[in-house]
Amino acid sequence: MNPEDVPDLRLGQTVVFRTEGARPETIASRLSHISPEVDEKTRRVRVHSEADNRDGRLRPNAFGTARILIREHSGALVVPSEAVQSEGSIHLVFVRLSETSFHAHEVRPGLREGDLLEVTGVRAGEEVVTTGSFMLKSELVKERIAGDE
Repeated sequence: MNPEDVPDLRLGQTVVFRTEGARPETIASRLSHISPEVDEKTRRVRVHSEADNRDGRLRPNAFGTARILIREHSGALVVPSEAVQSEGSIHLVFVRLSETSFHAHEVRPGLREGDLLEVTGVRAGEEVVTTGSFMLKSELVKERIAGDE
């Protein structure tokens, strides 16, 4: 667990562990311990969960991926993280108005899941630019610089 994610953790949160291998297993459990220390070498924080394993589906030293459910928001809007551009402390996405016209929308980033980022500041159904969004940001910055001269 990355140290910056720790403030979102609470004991009792749902943890879903999926084993790797030929027969992957998925086990749900609850978060039971959050270490107060950051590991000096890995810069990670250890967390533990306890799962019922009476049937022996989990094997000692099994590898897998665990996900901790921090919160649920059925109306969350997510965009590909590559669509979000930063300019100082401001985060922008570019919304397509037409084939050749785009509008910069300031957004507030939220939780990240893989390559997806939760954002507020755009509406469902608006088409955001992914590939080429950095180029649009560069053009916007050039326009602002030219306007200051």
